[in-house]
Amino acid sequence: MIQILLVEDYEALRTELTEVLMAEGYKVFPANTLMSALHTFRKQQIDLCILDIRLPDGDGYSLCQKFRAVSDVPIIFLTALNQEEHIIHGLEIGADDYLSKPFRLGEFLARIKVQLKKHNIQEQQGVIRHSGNLTFDIQNYTVKSNNQEINLSPVEFLLCMELISAKGAVVNRNQLLQLLSDKTGSFPEDNTLTVYYSRIKKKISTFNGCEYIETVRGYGYRWAIAIYEKERRQYELER
Repeated sequence: MIQILLVEDYEALRTELTEVLMAEGYKVFPANTLMSALHTFRKQQIDLCILDIRLPDGDGYSLCQKFRAVSDVPIIFLTALNQEEHIIHGLEIGADDYLSKPFRLGEFLARIKVQLKKHNIQEQQGVIRHSGNLTFDIQNYTVKSNNQEINLSPVEFLLCMELISAKGAVVNRNQLLQLLSDKTGSFPEDNTLTVYYSRIKKKISTFNGCEYIETVRGYGYRWAIAIYEKERRQYELER
């Protein structure tokens, strides 16, 4: 999973961008100070940095220089300082891109993808997916919880991935039944889903007291929205 360090002292924006990036499949390490950003950078394997310039205990320029002295990690400035001299200085000291506030989220995400591609940092969401304390290996149809393998059948694995791919949206029963039909060659009975998901829930347990799979009566299932929220809070505590 691609890991992004997000350095932004404005809490509301930091929270919003963390959620946006997580929804795109990135693991985010939010930080609101220069010192917390340095600590995270030294502790984690960061693939891309997004830096504000004005910070309570310093500035993003010096942070950029510290990172660039030891790493060629892609760096994007995201700041309200949009004068030409600020942009030129940021690029001259080693930043790869400079985006001024206010900005559009689509452009923000596009610039991240450009830098990841430019630096040949491969997206791994198609091979490995993470959620809570679970790690899904899509190529090998295996899932682990805290490095302990969980015995999911291939069909159970696919039913989990269908919910995870929906990113918190409800997946209706007909769509899930069609998935089972495509994989097994015969259209299953309606209660088959109930049996499968009941078995899955017993196997994957919970994350911080929250069940991974929610049943939406009369419609379908979803990967619990609370899982995404708990992950965001966990990342906030690591800043």
